[in-house]
Amino acid sequence: MFGYSKKDLIGKNTRMLYENEEEYERVGELLYRHYNKKGIGKADARLKRKNGSLVDVHICTSPINPGDLSEGVIFTILDITEQKITQKMLLEYKKAVESSEDSICVLDRDYKYIFANKAYLKLRSKTWNEVVGHTTEEITGKNAFNKYFKKQADSADRKSVV
Repeated sequence: MFGYSKKDLIGKNTRMLYENEEEYERVGELLYRHYNKKGIGKADARLKRKNGSLVDVHICTSPINPGDLSEGVIFTILDITEQKITQKMLLEYKKAVESSEDSICVLDRDYKYIFANKAYLKLRSKTWNEVVGHTTEEITGKNAFNKYFKKQADSADRKSVV
């Protein structure tokens, strides 16, 4: 993941893996704080590969012997770079949907709202809390639900827009 050989790492301080001193200190504090609360340290970090490129990771630490930290600590490091990229993309999509003038909502299989954008809420003269978590029938009324929404929702598949 980092491009270092075993020889490159043995006897070295983990500080060399961090992009800077501030990140090293921040992550160390988080790991220590989590360890004191739960016995396992966890933190997200940005680490540096041997070639200088950066990688987003999730670090978990656990002592070999919780009663004697001098026996060592086991570290697991998971590359979460793609997850971070996906999170950023989802936030951009959310901004686009939220700012759309089109009325957009998402229903689950029970016709319960799991999302409604501002345009949809404005059209219905409702707040987020008045819509999300409620069924379409509760919001539109039984007649409108059966006449308009149920048929459309039932005919929709995952690839269609209603």
